Amino acid sequence: CRALKGCLLRQLAKATKAAFYFNNLLKEEELKEEDGKICGEQLMQEVKNREKGKSKEEAVRSFIKENKGLTELAERYIFVEPMLCTIAESKLRAGKQVEGRAESLEPEDGQKIGQSLAIVMATTLTGAHAIDEWSLQFLAVKEIMKESLWIKPMLEAIAFKLMGEVGWGTKARVAIGSFTSMLDLATDIYVINMFSLDASQYGYFQASLACMSVSV
Repeated sequence: CRALKGCLLRQLAKATKAAFYFNNLLKEEELKEEDGKICGEQLMQEVKNREKGKSKEEAVRSFIKENKGLTELAERYIFVEPMLCTIAESKLRAGKQVEGRAESLEPEDGQKIGQSLAIVMATTLTGAHAIDEWSLQFLAVKEIMKESLWIKPMLEAIAFKLMGEVGWGTKARVAIGSFTSMLDLATDIYVINMFSLDASQYGYFQASLACMSVSV
């Protein structure tokens, strides 16, 4: 049984490697949404399995050179490569405002845009939700996502991996969830107390108290 499991894992690794290889050969206009997801997964795998002494930024830049579609995108929009590098680093920093269309942005704008994703991931529950909320802040990101439909699934795959691997992300989401629950409880207590002070609302008081008792 153990030998069979090992064989299956080796075959799966070969299939994954083949999928990554052929995905890297696709031109930008050939990439579809499912290909974008593969790009994101492969990029994060390259970052995670990078050689000792190699930075995350170096791993991202190396992957972009290997991937034809990403190379073409990064050449057309020079903010994209530094944006992806900064996203992969996933350091909590204050969000930055960046205005302007995609073709007008500079590399430093890409860094600012990438820096803004970490704080959004810390306050959202899923990678898809984080990318939706983050992209709304930047016209350039919305433009490239609309122009190339594979970019959003790529970014979602990257965010999904980061949210599962970065310790502060889990802690932040747990803290926010706990705070929200306590806030809901405080609101319920306040409303029940208001009902209790009004004799005409006694029925609502009993019903609300019963509901809260059950939920607790």
